Amino acid sequence: MAPIAAKDWFMAADKFRLNAAKGTASFTFKVGSMSTRQAALMAMVGAISGGPIPDALNYELDSFFLNIFGNAYSLHAWNGLKGNVSQGSQFSDSNVVSPVAFRRTGAVLYNADVPIADPSQFIIRGQWILKQVLNFADTFVVP
Repeated sequence: MAPIAAKDWFMAADKFRLNAAKGTASFTFKVGSMSTRQAALMAMVGAISGGPIPDALNYELDSFFLNIFGNAYSLHAWNGLKGNVSQGSQFSDSNVVSPVAFRRTGAVLYNADVPIADPSQFIIRGQWILKQVLNFADTFVVP
């Protein structure tokens, strides 16, 4: 897939996995862009703090648009950026999941607040990883 930039990225929470022995976690999101018809599975992978933290969660949430700051960006530009995903921390309420990515300059690339039903308290600080490119039409139902 050629790196095509967009500003209309949206995502849906997918799965949360905890490795308690290592103090790490991954939180995957399905992401897409209507204008470029691209979709992918992105993961925030890194050290986790907070608690109590569940071992695993599967999400079936509606998709939500990201608050994008600055220029358009591609999936490949997103891959490897630093960021975090928090819930119930100093950055978000207990019933909100908040993904954030930072540009290489340190400026915020995007953020979002996603309401969820299950309260929790954690923050994963790490790196965004492009895990898999997905077929847009098979991943998202577009009216």
